[in-house]
Amino acid sequence: MKVTKTAKLLVFTDLDGSLLDHETYSFSSAQSALDRLKSHHVPIILTTSKTYAEVVDLQKELGINDPCIVENGSAIYMGSSGFSQALAVGDAQIFGRSYQSICTFIEQLPKNIRVSLTGFADLSAQEVAQVTGLPIEKAEKAKNRLASEPFQWTGAPEGLRELEKLLDGQDMALLQGGRFYHIVSKVDKSLALDWLAKKAKSVYNAVDFHTVALGDGPNDEKMIASADTGIVIANPDGVALTIKGAFGKIKYPKAPGPAGWAQGMHELMDELGLA
Repeated sequence: MKVTKTAKLLVFTDLDGSLLDHETYSFSSAQSALDRLKSHHVPIILTTSKTYAEVVDLQKELGINDPCIVENGSAIYMGSSGFSQALAVGDAQIFGRSYQSICTFIEQLPKNIRVSLTGFADLSAQEVAQVTGLPIEKAEKAKNRLASEPFQWTGAPEGLRELEKLLDGQDMALLQGGRFYHIVSKVDKSLALDWLAKKAKSVYNAVDFHTVALGDGPNDEKMIASADTGIVIANPDGVALTIKGAFGKIKYPKAPGPAGWAQGMHELMDELGLA
């Protein structure tokens, strides 16, 4: 899709390694682009593997109250912005299986797979803090899950492939994020993006919405490819995903993390003539 001067942006962004620095979780390097988006009343939709409890605090820090997509597309929570309220879909739209159902599935896995899988449900808040680098209070919120389970894998690649087959038979999937693997229902960030974008277009039928998706991890690939414009954020070593089948609509800013986030968004806003 060609970016037009009249397009209204809808920005969907991954967090860790994208809007947030991979090590410090700071978004300061992206602040200039965030401020510019806010000045044009662009909805900024946090789209993440994090839980809603984690995202609410981050939204307050960022000064935004738009909808957010959590747990890799398992749910959309509506905010209090004018855009959020106009969509009029209640407090949340939930997709997929419950967290308890996923945990039960994990406990019933064959022993050779179960011993290699350490999920957040297996860890105390203190242990989650250690493996994520989060403060203890944020680690507690990371454990407050709705419909997905992050885990570390210590087994052979063959075991991971076996797990993937078992998940597929139960209408679930395996996603690889920036730090962890994730067990989810057969949902992903791209499906949640599409659902929210279609809802926005049906409510604001006179608005030419242009979706933008930013991310850095394998679990962001479908989201980036499905957006009108995708922005791939490089990792701290300068290495970025290659998005297949989306030639011509993907931007690859050179800077990593939030600095690259700002670089990509400023370039797009310059193209649109947004001062």
